[in-house]
Amino acid sequence: MYKTGHKITVAQCDTKLNSVKEFNPRKDWEIHGRGGTSFQPVVDHFNENKGQYTALIYLTDGEAYSPEDCPNNTLWVLSSISDMNDELPGQVIKLN
Repeated sequence: MYKTGHKITVAQCDTKLNSVKEFNPRKDWEIHGRGGTSFQPVVDHFNENKGQYTALIYLTDGEAYSPEDCPNNTLWVLSSISDMNDELPGQVIKLN
């Protein structure tokens, strides 16, 4: 997506939003957070900045409660070791 000219914003979250930065493949990533998981802070950030984003792609283990007011254009990408969370709104895929 980045190579086709799309702007990608990466939000790092555990129980709170820890970092929101534009994706740059030429820079190293510093991981923020660890611990419990809540999807709500990222969904709230997306909803508060709707004009800035066109879709939400959430990379996760899926192990948290489903968020409220989740946008319809959300894609949940679960890790291969995840249990499927059938309550997540939007499209859900699991990596092999």
